[in-house]
Amino acid sequence: MLHLREYGDPAGRPVLALHGVGGNGMRWADLAGRLTGIRLLCPDLRGHGRSVTLPPWDLDRHAEDVVATLDAALPGGEPVDVLGFSFGGAIAVHVAALHADRVRGLGLLDPAIGLAPEFVAPKAARLLDAESYADPGEAVEAMTRPWTLFTPEQAKAEVAEFLTEDPDGRWRWRTGPLAQIVAFSEMCRRPSAPAHPALLIRTAQNPGGSAWFAAACAHAPHVETVTLDCGHRMLQELPEQTAALVARFLTR
Repeated sequence: MLHLREYGDPAGRPVLALHGVGGNGMRWADLAGRLTGIRLLCPDLRGHGRSVTLPPWDLDRHAEDVVATLDAALPGGEPVDVLGFSFGGAIAVHVAALHADRVRGLGLLDPAIGLAPEFVAPKAARLLDAESYADPGEAVEAMTRPWTLFTPEQAKAEVAEFLTEDPDGRWRWRTGPLAQIVAFSEMCRRPSAPAHPALLIRTAQNPGGSAWFAAACAHAPHVETVTLDCGHRMLQELPEQTAALVARFLTR
């Protein structure tokens, strides 16, 4: 079972939220604060955050992990809406395909699905050189460079939660890069369009990220596609607009 974080209204309607590669469940906290009447269930995926680090790290294993965590949190087995950002979107679609009865609908935030191998290969290769830092302060500095969009408070919280000192005296993220490298490979999979009601939020400044999946969903009447004028990290770049779209979808 995955390490689960919960945000929002404890008595609200449960909604599952799946983060992207290199992320963790804490990344959903801001969105949860912008939603009303929602209990947001935010697991750390396998190989991320405080969840188990051991393989396998493929989509099948991620889907089974997610459903097992959902079963523990909601023993009644009721279907829930599933939000997925980036690789979390790929997992959400896979969960819906394998466990259709557990899913009410899909909110897909620039999902990393059907990506070109030529696009993902260099990104995965860069992860072979795992980041390390002289001290936690250096990690905070790295996380708050202008293009990262993290606030100092967010960076300090993640460093305190996930950075550990290794025997060589260097500080590294506790999960390492291996699960992330496998995730980039899984992003090349090309599934069928989802059978559930879905909201696909694309980004104008990252049009290739979800281009194949958007085309695959073009003739699915139950999939609504919206484009925001931002880069991939819509939760940080346009938090209010993203939350408004998600809230509208969840209250359909």
